[in-house]
Amino acid sequence: TDLGVDVEPLRLRATGAIQAPTMTTTVEVVGREAFGDAPPRVCAAASRIAAALGVVYAAFVFDGNQRLVALSANRPPGDAALTALGSLLSVRRRA
Repeated sequence: TDLGVDVEPLRLRATGAIQAPTMTTTVEVVGREAFGDAPPRVCAAASRIAAALGVVYAAFVFDGNQRLVALSANRPPGDAALTALGSLLSVRRRA
């Protein structure tokens, strides 16, 4: 895609349940910073998607093939993302 990431196709079991990938990696984006243990290319793609969506915080889940599985702006941030989010929001408040 133009944003540098493919989306994992939705897979359903015969029962209709979603077949989740066995291995995933999460990248949290706060402003222009990315947190997580994904490869730099995946972190950069998550940052581009967050910027395109205009969100201050989002969590992106990727499968083992580095395809986007899910994203959420409603998931509680991890420690590093929470610290960055607090800093970012306090700067915005002062401005």
